[in-house]
Amino acid sequence: MTTAPAHLAGNFAPVTEELTAHDLPVTGAIPPELSGWYLRNGPNPQDAAAGHWFYGDGMIHGVRLEGGRATSYRNRWVRTSTFTRGARIHDGRGGVDLTAGVANTHVVRHAGRTLALVESSYPYEMDCSPGRELETVGVHDFGGRLLTPMTAHPKTCPVTGELHFFGYGGMKAPFLTYHRATADGELDVSRPVDVPAHTMMHDFHLTTDHIVFMDLPVVFDAERARRPGGGMPYAWDDGYGARLGVLRRDDPHGKVRRLPIDPCYVFHALNAHDESDADGERIVLHVIRYPHFAAPALGPAHGSLWRWTLDLTRGTVREEQLDDERCEFPRIDDRLAGRVARYGHVTVADSPSSPVPAGALLRYDLRTGSVARHIFGPGRTPAEASFAPADDRPGGPGWLLTYVHDAASDTSDLVILDADDLAAPPVATIHLPQRVPYGFHGNWLADRCRCRRREARASMVRARTSRSAAAAMNALTSWSPGPARARTSRTVAEGRRTSAQPSSGAAGEPGPLDSPVLRRPSGSPSEPAAPTASAASTAPAAPAAETSARWLRRWRTATLRMARASSASTVCRASGRSLRTRAAA
Repeated sequence: MTTAPAHLAGNFAPVTEELTAHDLPVTGAIPPELSGWYLRNGPNPQDAAAGHWFYGDGMIHGVRLEGGRATSYRNRWVRTSTFTRGARIHDGRGGVDLTAGVANTHVVRHAGRTLALVESSYPYEMDCSPGRELETVGVHDFGGRLLTPMTAHPKTCPVTGELHFFGYGGMKAPFLTYHRATADGELDVSRPVDVPAHTMMHDFHLTTDHIVFMDLPVVFDAERARRPGGGMPYAWDDGYGARLGVLRRDDPHGKVRRLPIDPCYVFHALNAHDESDADGERIVLHVIRYPHFAAPALGPAHGSLWRWTLDLTRGTVREEQLDDERCEFPRIDDRLAGRVARYGHVTVADSPSSPVPAGALLRYDLRTGSVARHIFGPGRTPAEASFAPADDRPGGPGWLLTYVHDAASDTSDLVILDADDLAAPPVATIHLPQRVPYGFHGNWLADRCRCRRREARASMVRARTSRSAAAAMNALTSWSPGPARARTSRTVAEGRRTSAQPSSGAAGEPGPLDSPVLRRPSGSPSEPAAPTASAASTAPAAPAAETSARWLRRWRTATLRMARASSASTVCRASGRSLRTRAAA
């Protein structure tokens, strides 16, 4: 008798049918404020076989909520070229096909598109319009501009609407590329990031001012990749070390500063934010940290919640374990991405290597350290929980939505919990027509854009202000960033650097923060050139206690933020119109 591997047994086993069901039975009451789709992606190999849990064909399971009802459920495979015709990313002769892949890890929405993601390939767009829900539209490569894979964990800035992401991999450098797409979906930044090797970089961090990459010691192993059986081609490398790479958002082609940390592995980040006071600048990261990964000789490892505090002034990192509970799939109210979020939600659940099934959701209060729990009961195991807001206040009340598998009946439910009263019984339990296998990530995709009128009015004021500051911004471009390097002119759309001037410091020597600050080019006059009339009318007087460089840097950052906020609000309204147009079609 042949025993199925753990990742193809129990509720890890794939389902074989694509179903559509309407008017689902409900225990409890669905909040009438919830109108939209709950979608979750995960591996579901069409041939009921895969060499690893990570490699099954992507299948999205969706439940439609509207008017206090669960109006429908449907599950659909993502029709990638791998699914439809067996395409492979690597053809064995050195060729790479980034349209091939399984698109099995996440499903997100940006600029009116719903994208199924896997980190080895291009995204695939899914249709959410009435009558075509979860049909595959096709591969999405940002109009031919994306030339690398796309991470399954992009970050949307809630202020600008920009989508930040990266691609990693390959047999030669660059092994990592950072990308940024505008709020209306145009890829406008692609820049290589220098890392020593091809490592498995699953997630990263976004703050108001920074991007943080995690370069950790799970390294591509070509020998493993050639072995039959389709296992993981990555291995723990004790000698690789671990480091965090910090890039300023207002200088996306600038220097990446590297801060060492203890060797570890992180699949998923909870959130990150900036701090500053009289002691200097800091970045605070919350992660689910593993002591190692893909290292059988080191024994089993589980993830738990840690906090990393990056002191940008002193160049150090403080690492703190906040809880020893094993957990995964951290989520916040995504409207607080990159800003201070008080609450974080994690799942205590099953995995292919778990010795004992477990089922709970935890809500961490990151301010007080308290933990609230919802225990689902014997044999009931939750998946990742997505936050669905109850109103327009970031960090305000809302619900957690998660698929829950019941081992006794081998069935699944969509469970809705009150995020502010996690220990209470479920607000609603929606009974699904078939089992939902354990999977990865998903999102609550509300029908309407939650833009308040007062925000729209404020954006108009910001727009007028940013337009008047435009000329002053242009004047500032003659100033060069970096205390140890001169200004480099950049072609943003193509992501290339040109006409570099010699560094004013020693070769390879970083500045005090190794991050951009404004300084005069060598040989420039002691005072800046007179600004244009528009700039002069907009710029405030520099405080006497500050240097011109520091004052100009702060002013430039402030005006950039105003412009980005204005653009985000405008695009937010445009995206709402786009979604309505697509739905009508």
